[in-house]
Amino acid sequence: MVIRFNNLIQKLMNRNLRKLSGIAQKEKRKIIGLMSGTSLDGLDIALCEITGAGKHTTVRVEEFITKPYSEKIQNRLKKITSVETVDLKEICYQHRWLGVIHAKLILEALDQWGTDRAEVDAIASHGQTIYHYPGSGSAGDT
Repeated sequence: MVIRFNNLIQKLMNRNLRKLSGIAQKEKRKIIGLMSGTSLDGLDIALCEITGAGKHTTVRVEEFITKPYSEKIQNRLKKITSVETVDLKEICYQHRWLGVIHAKLILEALDQWGTDRAEVDAIASHGQTIYHYPGSGSAGDT
């Protein structure tokens, strides 16, 4: 049973790696970038066209919108954002919950822009910023 499961995982990984490799080989790629910060005002969504690679990379923003968060979403995010102590279980729960919300907001933006979902090669997201630490030095300083 374990061997079959491992074989399935390997096949899925290989398929996904081939897909990513194909995207990387394209002359032009359409990538959505997301930003959601501690202001909790909403999700910034940018549709970018990226050409080239390395030093020869160019990025052009084709579309941009901020999709506002509802008061309910804001109140929920306040449980984990800019607080000294937070429940790890709540962070993990909201991680999945917010991913679903972001997906809906992305689809709304694509519909608003008249952009076919199939045109998007990838989505880049750093996740929800929950705390800023503007302290000096690196995290490894003692």
